[in-house]
Amino acid sequence: MTQFVQVSTATPARQQAVELAKGAVEGRLAAGSQIIGPVGSVFWHLGEFGEGRSGG
Repeated sequence: MTQFVQVSTATPARQQAVELAKGAVEGRLAAGSQIIGPVGSVFWHLGEFGEGRSGG
């Protein structure tokens, strides 16, 4: 069986996501990377409902 790990994260700006992806692939920490955005989220945090958008 093939094993893999998928990691997702968000950054305040698209360029930060590009640099993070490049570093992971160039450093052989990732076989590939996808950058999508803007990503919208809705969530509970510290007892409060929130929503946000990143990667734009």
